[in-house]
Amino acid sequence: MRIGIDVGGTSTRGVVISEGDAIVAEAERRTALGSSGVLQSITDVVMVLSEASPGIPPAEIGIGVPGLVDPASGVVRHAANLGIARLPLQRLVADATGARVVVDNDVSAATLGAMQYVHSDNRGAPQSFAYINIGTGLGVGLVTNGRLVHGRHGHAGELGHFPLGLTDRECGCGQRGCIETSTSGSALSRFNPDRDRDAPLPDDFLKGLVALLRMTTLATDPSSIVLGGGVVSNCSGFLEQVVRALAEDDDSDTFLSHLQIADRLGVARATNLGALGAALLPRMVADPMEVPVG
Repeated sequence: MRIGIDVGGTSTRGVVISEGDAIVAEAERRTALGSSGVLQSITDVVMVLSEASPGIPPAEIGIGVPGLVDPASGVVRHAANLGIARLPLQRLVADATGARVVVDNDVSAATLGAMQYVHSDNRGAPQSFAYINIGTGLGVGLVTNGRLVHGRHGHAGELGHFPLGLTDRECGCGQRGCIETSTSGSALSRFNPDRDRDAPLPDDFLKGLVALLRMTTLATDPSSIVLGGGVVSNCSGFLEQVVRALAEDDDSDTFLSHLQIADRLGVARATNLGALGAALLPRMVADPMEVPVG
């Protein structure tokens, strides 16, 4: 049995997938914060999923988790939204379950899930691809030359912590004015705690996302960019608002207006991309620098 776990700042989702990558069981629990809380949330979801397949213990578990993750050791560091400074997650979950465990950053896992979604429409996997996850926090998963990029220390894609200065609010990373402080689910909750899904997005949220899209495009020139995460799933007309903001910001004959970012955009409204991608992690090459996809 292969299990994928997506640990978010609000909830921990899990799936069991078949050999053909079809989802055969799902579970979700609220995430308890702190090292012990996160570990308990994961093992609770694994237990529920195992009960859905009695007599078949989990053989492989993939986990996507926020923060800086060393895929080789499965150690998680600086997961501010989860209250984790350092956690040897791979070892602890393996000890608790007896399964082979692979841990990676949650956005990297969701990027694999998004790539699986691209595969399903028979277009094949693009060689250059970006997935922007807008949940409690903000992160970017990058694929170049058909490979998922981690970078030397696993920091690739942490663009939500680029200080843009749209706000002066302190970020969980310790800096002020990071893009995440204006463009994330936690930022939306601050702007309007009772926000309706049909309400328009705040200007600063859109400005931050436009800046992030430009940054991602200029850095990697992806052939396609998929937007996903809880905010995207729970906001009506999300893509239309983003395209409109891009058009308004690019209303001149400049270099940036010729990037044609809007033509590259797509939306993944599935809420289980992270868990699905995490379930694919154990079969990937365990290379701390990059993992082949497609």
